Amino acid sequence: MEVQLELEASGNVELDNITTLNSFECYGLDTPCVKQNLENGTISPEQDLYSQDQEVSYSCNSNYTLEGGQTGTCKADGSWSTTPVCTKCGVVYNSRCFRAILGKKVTLIVAESLCENKLANIYDVTHYNLLLDYLRPMIPDGWSRVHVRTGMTYKNGQLYSTTGQAISLPTEVWYPDNPKPNPSWTSVVVRVTLNPEEIYQGIFNDSPSSEYNGAICESEL
Repeated sequence: MEVQLELEASGNVELDNITTLNSFECYGLDTPCVKQNLENGTISPEQDLYSQDQEVSYSCNSNYTLEGGQTGTCKADGSWSTTPVCTKCGVVYNSRCFRAILGKKVTLIVAESLCENKLANIYDVTHYNLLLDYLRPMIPDGWSRVHVRTGMTYKNGQLYSTTGQAISLPTEVWYPDNPKPNPSWTSVVVRVTLNPEEIYQGIFNDSPSSEYNGAICESEL
């Protein structure tokens, strides 16, 4: 930041001991924080420099979900306590944002980490079809299918959401000959194929330690 001072005087004026201050010193700050760049979102309050311990809040534009924390604090060394990112939703359904993260060897623990403990549910047939249409273009070249983890569980013959609420999905959403009765297969995965007419796709239950291709995350908008 550059500040210019204009002096008016009559006659000859001599100026001695002129000191130039940088923008940090003008603000009276030892190590201020510079405003972060938040694409597809806003920071409040919005200003060029922030003082130590000053807190800001973040929000994202429509159809984007916030990651990295809703607030941030300016630290003494000039850095921020959080790094916010606005990520575009793959599917928007019932005021919720859904997006998939593909990776390698994704167990349930890995999936929870990828989604910051916000693994997704599948709420009905309409939602299921939207997710499949979204996932299908994400299948890597040369692959015919991917298996992606959800946050749902299957126990004692009942499907449950991430909040423990019982969910009822019709047979057409399940992979053929599923769910399996194995009591240790409590984790729910969705298989999607390139061919939308393929019958061998849908959700199925398996061990939480089994490795798959990714996870579906869910956040409120």
